Amino acid sequence: MAVSFQIEDGHGTERRAVVTKFGEIASGQLHYSSSSSVNVDVVNTAYNMVPPRHQQEHIIITGIVLTANKNVGTSDARVILYCNGEGPTSRTQEIVLVETEIAKNDTFTLNPVAIEILPGKWVNVETDDDDIFVTLLYYYVEEFE
Repeated sequence: MAVSFQIEDGHGTERRAVVTKFGEIASGQLHYSSSSSVNVDVVNTAYNMVPPRHQQEHIIITGIVLTANKNVGTSDARVILYCNGEGPTSRTQEIVLVETEIAKNDTFTLNPVAIEILPGKWVNVETDDDDIFVTLLYYYVEEFE
């Protein structure tokens, strides 16, 4: 015997949880992630990972992978992933998302995550070593209420 019911947010927005075809209860938007990869090969230079698409869309970062190759120096490579509203080559760090050091031949993985980037912001990365590879998994969503 099946019982029919609805799960709503309780704020009058009429947003409802749904059951996917795989039997999962989803209370938010479901999207597949896109990926963006860059070889950060110039020291202290901003590399754009994800551009803003529309002024009303948020970026949701779902995964971060940093890899240092065998040529990283004796001191670890410092990597900063940040967002700003100034542009793809700006080194202004309005919000630092991840700041870490990574050793030669090492990989740093942060997955799964759900980091929200506000509309109109660029997601950039920079490092103090020229041998870092960065991959982001992300998707865009319309502005939240």
